[in-house]
Amino acid sequence: MDLLFFSRENTWGVATRRSATLFAVICLVAGAPACADGSLPEVAPMDWSIAGPDAVSDAHAYRPFHHNGKNRSLAYYLDHFHRLANAVRDTEPDRGFIDLAVWRRPQDNEPYNARIMENITSLAWLYARDEPWNPYYGDEAVRQRLEAAMEFWVGAQNEDGRFSEYGEGRWNLPATAFASKFMSEALIQLDGGPPVDADILERVREANHKAILFTLNNEAFWNHAHRFTNQYGNIFAGALGYLHLYYDPEMAADLKRQMVKALDAFLSPAGYLYEADGPDWGYYFGTHHSNVHMAWHFGRGFEVDGVDLGDLVAREYEETTQWLAYNAVPQPDGGRFFLNRSVESRQSRASFERLETPLSEVVPLARAFSVTDDERKERLEWSRRELERDWGDPPGMRVRGFSSYSPYAFVHRDHDRWYPTEAQRQEAREQLPYMARDRFTHQRKDDRIGGVYTYIRRPGYYAAFNSGPRDRDRPRRGIGLLWVPEYGALIQSQSNSTEFAWGTRRLSDNSVREAHSMDSTFLIGGDEVEAEPGIRDLPEGQLEIRYGMREGEKTVRFGDRRIRVHVTEADDDGEGRLIEQIPFLLDSADELDIDDDTVTFRRNGDPILEVRFQGAERIQLAEDDDGVDGLRLVAVHIEATGRLEYELQVMDR
Repeated sequence: MDLLFFSRENTWGVATRRSATLFAVICLVAGAPACADGSLPEVAPMDWSIAGPDAVSDAHAYRPFHHNGKNRSLAYYLDHFHRLANAVRDTEPDRGFIDLAVWRRPQDNEPYNARIMENITSLAWLYARDEPWNPYYGDEAVRQRLEAAMEFWVGAQNEDGRFSEYGEGRWNLPATAFASKFMSEALIQLDGGPPVDADILERVREANHKAILFTLNNEAFWNHAHRFTNQYGNIFAGALGYLHLYYDPEMAADLKRQMVKALDAFLSPAGYLYEADGPDWGYYFGTHHSNVHMAWHFGRGFEVDGVDLGDLVAREYEETTQWLAYNAVPQPDGGRFFLNRSVESRQSRASFERLETPLSEVVPLARAFSVTDDERKERLEWSRRELERDWGDPPGMRVRGFSSYSPYAFVHRDHDRWYPTEAQRQEAREQLPYMARDRFTHQRKDDRIGGVYTYIRRPGYYAAFNSGPRDRDRPRRGIGLLWVPEYGALIQSQSNSTEFAWGTRRLSDNSVREAHSMDSTFLIGGDEVEAEPGIRDLPEGQLEIRYGMREGEKTVRFGDRRIRVHVTEADDDGEGRLIEQIPFLLDSADELDIDDDTVTFRRNGDPILEVRFQGAERIQLAEDDDGVDGLRLVAVHIEATGRLEYELQVMDR
């Protein structure tokens, strides 16, 4: 029996089987052909002797600030690649399934879950990457395991194009749409690369084509996407990647139609992309940014019936950047932005450091949050030091980790990047709403659930106030954020929290009033102003916001340097024992002093904010053990009976 093998020098040779024993030995060596029993040859561990870290280009050494999934050095992925590849099952049942829990929840690492197979992109990327440091380029064992994984993926597809995620035959949108994004990128990597079975590639192309067209044309998927837009956004990225290789006028027309519709259907009039009918920071910074990055890379300049699909991507990103600009405030050094996180509907995210998106080239305001070109160079130097440290001895890989080996490590490596200069970023930061003006009352209202988001800029501070119906358990209403230009974020209400959410609760209750539906009344200069769907500035004048308690009322008045709060409440027995909570963010130079009826926020010993109470019976501090992204989270808890008044005053500087 003649066996073909593929050497690293990309030359073909012929070997003859002399004995079953010899053949069995060959089967254990990377680069060997398939074994007599149909099992697959083992992929060898990384050979660190073939090249050093200096052979890695800057593009491959660089570790982005912003990454969807765990962000590790290239050395880590090289070291553990053979474990991923060798986890491809080589026998039935489910031959080709990646049987290693390193991507997605461990309990979902089952053959019916197409999300697991997104790591086909990882297999394809290293198999097709012709670099001196990559022993897996054109490697025969990798090829066979990659082909087996792709065959399994094709076989897992429903005849109509859908894939499943959480059970046998439980076809859904995310499994199908995510599959299209990752498989399109895998096909792009393999195009023009080392040999892959042509029949398997064609079946993968057909399966991807079927998945994309089904998603673009299925009403049930479209309706589901109205609530979970990140899932559908993958199909825009996947379809544009597919069309980059295989132009299909029918697909292009369907894609344009859906992208145009999505600008209205997926975007709230308030400016955010719907996740469980509300805004969510985790998905915005994660999947949405990934979708946009890939869609922009392949969509820019791609016209369908006179419409540039890249322009549609940019229009959506511009809207969401405006929303971000009202909800993210910088620390004094500009190194981190804290979020109005209490609005988040699904995941948990308190802040972010930098964004890396090529869209900042055409959406100038996005540059305010971007890595600059100089910072990219500094990050590259750091990345290279890390790569040298890890070369030959990277960190271990934790099996049963959600993203221990993530395909996101590879999917965007060849996509466009763009970085502003420091001057361009500074110019954009000066255009952030609370930097450009020192007085406004800005309001955004959604027309689906009815959430109302009000942003108050006064000479002494900037605040975000959230109200509206209860739609999910996680969001908290009321004051979500208080920022002072010289000192940064001082108050941040925590989502999905009782002790560390800003608000009021009865002493006998474990739920703040602001965790429930809140129908607020807005008054400017004493005149009621109706909240309207969309985006607008409210008239000038003192803002007062009122909303009902269970048995009482709460009023918040916003002055130039003071915020006054008045609460009345009654228990079922009429005594009205209540606790008011104010969650502060403190850095290492900060402290909270309690003196009778006053709490003073000090930085380096200097008072920067005072909270003075009337009707307080006891004041206590509660500290979260974990803190918030490097800051201490300390809530002031004030006990009172029936009535409490207090005033937050930003101190003169």
